[in-house]
Amino acid sequence: MKFDVLGVGNALVDETFYVDKSFVDATELFFNQFKSISYQEQEEILSNLPDGVEPDVVCGGSTTNSLAATSNFGSNCAHICQLANDDRGKLYEENLSHNGIASMNNFYHDQVRTGRCLVFITPNSERTMGTYLGASEKLVFNPEFIDIANESKILFSEGYQFTSEENYSAFLTILKGTKLTTKVALSLSDPGVVKVFKERFDEVFSVRKIDYLFTNGNWKNDSGKTHQGCWQISDHMPISAIYE
Repeated sequence: MKFDVLGVGNALVDETFYVDKSFVDATELFFNQFKSISYQEQEEILSNLPDGVEPDVVCGGSTTNSLAATSNFGSNCAHICQLANDDRGKLYEENLSHNGIASMNNFYHDQVRTGRCLVFITPNSERTMGTYLGASEKLVFNPEFIDIANESKILFSEGYQFTSEENYSAFLTILKGTKLTTKVALSLSDPGVVKVFKERFDEVFSVRKIDYLFTNGNWKNDSGKTHQGCWQISDHMPISAIYE
C-alpha cells in the first residue's frame, strides 16, 4: 500500500491568540465554543486585538490534526482537502509537508479564500473559535482520489465533512469507489453535527462498514445510545470498533 492513512477533511489555517476573557466577551463569538463566521467578521474581530498580541499560525482542521499526530508516530499519511490559491493555502501545504503529510489535491480555488479558524485562548485555557470555512467546504472531486484511496490501508474522515454538500458528495463518491481491502475510519466530530446531518451518517453506514468509529465517553448514556439518542450501538450496526 502507498499510504497507511488517507484523510479526507476540512483544511483550515489555525491562528491562535492568547487573550483575556474580556476581549472574547466583547465579540459576538460563543465563549469556549465554535461559531461559523464570515471572513469580514474575522477581520473586524482582529482589528480590535490589543497591541502586541500576535498569533501562532499552523495548519489545522480535525482530520489534519489527526494525520499530523499519526504521521509523527511514523505512519505514511496523505490528505485530500480543498485550498485556495492564496498565501494561507501555500502555508497550509508547507505545514503538511513539514509534518510528513502528502497533499493529494492539485486544484485550488481562485474565487474564495483558504479557510481560517481564529482561536482565542483565555487564561483558564478555555478555547473560543470563530471559523471562516472558505475553500475548505468546496471540495472539487477528482476521480484520482478513488485510486489513492485504493492504495491506502485506511480511509479516514470527519463528521464536519458532512456539513457541506460539495464535501459530503465528494467523500461519498470516494467511499463508494473504495475497495474492501481499504479499511474505513470515521470521527463523529460533534454531537450537533450528528443530530443535524444524521441522514448523511446513515447513508454512509449503508454504503460501507465502518471499521473504526471515533467518539467520546459522554456521547452514550446507560442504555448504549449515542448523545441525542441518534443511534443504538448494537451488534447489527456496520461498525467493527468504537473508540472513546
